Amino acid sequence: MSSVTITRRIHTIQNEIYRSILTRQDFENKIAELKSEPESRRPFISFTLWEMFTALGIPCDKNCDPAHYEMMMRTEKLPEFRDAEKQIMQFLYDYLDKYLTPEEYMLRIVNRLEDPEDGWQNDTLRLRILKRFIKYGNCLSFKFENRTVRIYNGEPYLRDYVKQHTGQTPKDHDDLLKGLDDGVFGALATAAKEEKKPSKKYGLLRLADDLASGKFKAEGATKRELYLFGMVYDMTFSCSDPDQPMTATALIDYDSDIEKNLFEDYYANNLMRFLTAPYMENLSAYEQDPSGQGINYKNFAEMVYLYYIVQDLPAAEKLRRSYQMIERLKKSDFTPKHEDNNTKSLTDLFTDVIFRKSESDFEKLVGEMLVCDTRADRFGNRYASPKGEMQIETAQNTAFGIYQKLCACTAQMLHNMSVPGQEFTLANCNYGLWFVDVSYILNTNQESLQEFAKGKDPEKVDELVNL
Repeated sequence: MSSVTITRRIHTIQNEIYRSILTRQDFENKIAELKSEPESRRPFISFTLWEMFTALGIPCDKNCDPAHYEMMMRTEKLPEFRDAEKQIMQFLYDYLDKYLTPEEYMLRIVNRLEDPEDGWQNDTLRLRILKRFIKYGNCLSFKFENRTVRIYNGEPYLRDYVKQHTGQTPKDHDDLLKGLDDGVFGALATAAKEEKKPSKKYGLLRLADDLASGKFKAEGATKRELYLFGMVYDMTFSCSDPDQPMTATALIDYDSDIEKNLFEDYYANNLMRFLTAPYMENLSAYEQDPSGQGINYKNFAEMVYLYYIVQDLPAAEKLRRSYQMIERLKKSDFTPKHEDNNTKSLTDLFTDVIFRKSESDFEKLVGEMLVCDTRADRFGNRYASPKGEMQIETAQNTAFGIYQKLCACTAQMLHNMSVPGQEFTLANCNYGLWFVDVSYILNTNQESLQEFAKGKDPEKVDELVNL
């Protein structure tokens, strides 16, 4: 599916939901804003009002005065707030199958970045990803200090599978690629959980299957997989110094940029994944609420992965060198100098210029600026057991601080609204962000749900309620 088609679908959905949620109160608020704002702002507000009336199919002139819009409100039939919930339910039902799943996003990425000469276009998505890890990532393994390091294990099983199904022992990766088919993934259905871990028999299979189907795992596991995927698919990363003009090397390639394609489009809190078979069959096995954090500039391992994604090296070398630098940093005795642990200042630090430093200079800078110890925090407090490198410095302090301020403001507002005998607090309020109060529909308003479901596909209604 082309990016143009996906973009067109998203724009259509946005226009329709805009029409679904407009109520009379929205028009009242916007007209009041038109009256109160300075002259310079009024053309923009007037244009927004024109969009709102047009979205409801009501003819409207642009750049009118507030009195004209107020007259239109009196003469035109506008949706009331009490109707909004029903409208949104209908909208979500109509567009449920038009939203993209993570698998659709991943298919678009693979189609765009895969080499057509490899001839894998007719393979399943997970098999294409697996073959890419084999051919360009050397099966995620390399020689190190007279031993074989397997970032994800699984090559021995792949060789056994090909030998069993072809009768020939694969001599090299080319033979392995020729002998593989989607049946190789059948082992995952009956494998024990322990066997699917990265270091175990089916680690490589599980990696390709999870990426293809959007199975997000907690504790940084999926984020690590995305960086490995980015390396074998020759993805790019660009960032520029905010105080300098953007350089040629910092220009973003939107077709291959890892932040745009993987962290913004694919690895997001995409609710559609909850309707896919893996999530519906075993919800507890996967990360239910991705943080939306994207690239974490406080995490030393992520900065190392980005550094090698930027470098002009074969994918297998990027994998080997990133693994080795992370291991060296974990064992180093650097004391981080970065005191405030502020994401914004670190984002400004890790610019295009920094990612172009030599390996030794970059490693030294990371060791001096970021926490690399997986056994203790920046203050020397030791963990009960060592953490994985992707779990270091994951707290979202700035966001949490803003959340606390919002809660405090809301609590004060509720206190001001309280009257004798009726006290409003956060504890006794149902607050958050939602379109439809599902618990109310299911528990106290079954008639409303039955009325909504009349003439509709029962399976699709169930999917909507589950979502």
